[in-house]
Amino acid sequence: MSDIDARISRACAGGRLHGEEVLVKVYGTVREMLTDRGYALQSLCENSAGLLQHMRERRCVLQGVREGSGAQALVFFDLDDKVSVRFLRTLREAHADALLIVVSLEGPTAFAKKEVADPWGEAVQHFTYKELVQNVSRHNLVPPHRVLDAAEAEEVRRRFSVKDEQLPLLLQNDPQRRYHGFRKGDVVEIRRRAVGAEMVLYYRRVGV
Repeated sequence: MSDIDARISRACAGGRLHGEEVLVKVYGTVREMLTDRGYALQSLCENSAGLLQHMRERRCVLQGVREGSGAQALVFFDLDDKVSVRFLRTLREAHADALLIVVSLEGPTAFAKKEVADPWGEAVQHFTYKELVQNVSRHNLVPPHRVLDAAEAEEVRRRFSVKDEQLPLLLQNDPQRRYHGFRKGDVVEIRRRAVGAEMVLYYRRVGV
């Protein structure tokens, strides 16, 4: 087992899973995440060996293109425990117009966080391998979340006679907010099963 394999295995699975197995699981979650956000995938790695090679060369492991707008999302798996400000600057200079999703063991350094004054992740989003070993949106106890378009959000306001600030909040660090990439001010529909399998709709406004 290589050094990166061992570190990922210890951090994400307590040593129970091989590091390469963890990477494959994380890669699968990232693929699902981009698909759920409406990106058409351009897969760049076919197996764990390819992932490790891209990581060593600090290359993008997955690319997504949003149909219609052509907006790009690029995913990088970092070898270092924390994402350095130098690596982050390199990525931003090379891919100024793309959404960058950077996965590492411990997230960004304090300096890297300050480099992007963007708490809502419209330019750079950070995840840890441990966060993505399992897909939080696929858990059977987690109800489906969906962002409403402008017309749907207006219909919710009209139907319930509420203003945005009166809707309950979905916080910035909520796992579903981060997974789906919801933005501040979005109105999100949550579909929950009530007693008797009846579907009940809840609405949240993405806030701070």
